[in-house]
Formats: sequence, C-alpha cells, structure tokens
Amino acid sequence: MDEIAPIVLIVSNAKKMRVRRSHATRSFESHRHSQKRERARRATRRRIVRQARGIHLTRSSSITRIGR
Repeated sequence: MDEIAPIVLIVSNAKKMRVRRSHATRSFESHRHSQKRERARRATRRRIVRQARGIHLTRSSSITRIGR
C-alpha cells in the first residue's frame, strides 16, 4: 500500500490541477482568441481602406485633393 499510495495521490492531484487549469485557461484563451480575431479584422479593414485610397490616388488628382 505504501508504494502505491503516493502515485495515486500524484495522479489525483494532476487531475485536479488539470481540471482547475483547463476551466480558467479555456475562458482566458477564448478571450485571447476573440481579441486576436478582432485585431485581425481591424487590420484587414485598414488594409482595404488603404487599398481604396491608393486606387483613388491613382485615378485622378482631384480626388486626392478632396480626400486629403
């Protein structure tokens, strides 16, 4: 019994830790993920705007004056 007991304790502790950690990290990771997605969306929007501006710039000088 003495040889088996510590292993069982370690396993049970590991399980407890995993459960406790997984819940906290899951919510945190989902939060982080949403943040990343938001940042990516903003970046893409900026890129699209920049491209549109570039098109405007190349089209004619009058548009550039209005834009700026």
